[in-house]
Amino acid sequence: MSIDKITSTILAEAEAEKETILAEAKEQCDKIISEARAKADKITSDMVKKGNEEKEKIVERRRSVAAIDAKKITLQKKQEILDECFKGAIDRIVNLPRDEYVDYLVRVGVNSEMYGGLLTFNQKEHDSVAEEVIQKLNAATDERRKEKYGDFPYS
Repeated sequence: MSIDKITSTILAEAEAEKETILAEAKEQCDKIISEARAKADKITSDMVKKGNEEKEKIVERRRSVAAIDAKKITLQKKQEILDECFKGAIDRIVNLPRDEYVDYLVRVGVNSEMYGGLLTFNQKEHDSVAEEVIQKLNAATDERRKEKYGDFPYS
């Protein structure tokens, strides 16, 4: 064999080995890239899922806070309305004519279903209406009081 032929055979074998090595390297490279892409896709998918779960938690917390705030506002408005109603009722009761005021106090006493006991008046009412309220209240509750408690009138 001549040197050229030997050289050419060696070069052909080297070229074939080079092609085999390159093919194996490319195959390994493709496998590594494929595995890396799969891992990256999994990580991305997990992160998207985790992000969506976190987003849902945040949205739910904000909805809860908004619902609580709405209830607070509603309660505040209700309280304001009740305050206005009570203020109006107090103003109306305080400004009733004397006879209507006495009748009102007697109605409240009768509706309390207490039928006896000690009534407390402020000084102004004590001096102006207490005596009449007690007399009318005792008269209005006399029968029921005696049935339930014996003869213990209002005083």
